[in-house]
Amino acid sequence: MLDQATIQKITNLFKSNKQTILFQTAELSKQQAIIDLIKSKFKKANLVIYQPTDGKIKIETIRNINQSLTTKRFQRQFIIIQQANKMNSAAQNAFLKALEEPNRGVYFILFSDQPKQLLATVRSRAILFKLTKTTKSDLAKQLLQIQSDLDQQIIKQICFLTTDLTEAKQLINQPKLFAKQQTLVSDAKKLINDRLEQKMLVVKQYSTDREQAIELLTMMTKIYQTIIASTSNSDLVQQAQNCLEAIAKIKANQSIKLVLTDIALENVV
Repeated sequence: MLDQATIQKITNLFKSNKQTILFQTAELSKQQAIIDLIKSKFKKANLVIYQPTDGKIKIETIRNINQSLTTKRFQRQFIIIQQANKMNSAAQNAFLKALEEPNRGVYFILFSDQPKQLLATVRSRAILFKLTKTTKSDLAKQLLQIQSDLDQQIIKQICFLTTDLTEAKQLINQPKLFAKQQTLVSDAKKLINDRLEQKMLVVKQYSTDREQAIELLTMMTKIYQTIIASTSNSDLVQQAQNCLEAIAKIKANQSIKLVLTDIALENVV
């Protein structure tokens, strides 16, 4: 959701005919709000949305974009790329060709929560627009506006998992997804501060599925970061970093069981 002041600023950007805008946000609800704003302001425009496939935006996708660029049939054309930082180097270099000499009437809308992962040459050709992050308090109010009888404990749990309204709605409307996330939180907490026997049971449970192990470590990192935000414990900073390094090892096809066991042996109760 966007406030009126933000909507006006974005509208003014569109009016200024800036052809490439990079919105810094990870929130799907705000990305959708901007897409809806484009649709409402430019009803005759053509919108094409691109997203990562298997976590990447490859050069083939960018080549398809470059080949499709035309203003013959449309008054305006918006090329929207979500998670633009997922473009690999080859894709970004190919994308530069379109940015350097954009066709008249073609506009590029990029979304990324990590714009520094984009090449400097790409960033230099875009107007950076930073969107304010939704706070947990803001999300709690939005959820109560949608469902006034929502349990406060449920709201608290959702606000820990996300501050994105779109993702929060998914958790409310998909009980199985919410239950899965709650289990991840519970297992992550066990791996952080339970007894070694309990930790090793968690290791055994996750040691055969690479994706689930990454989700578990990601949740652990989130828990550490939440605690770090309210305290200055350098040990927790290191433990959060250890989780990130463990994720990298698992992605590099190292033994899931060994990586999780190393994490489990930290701070054994």
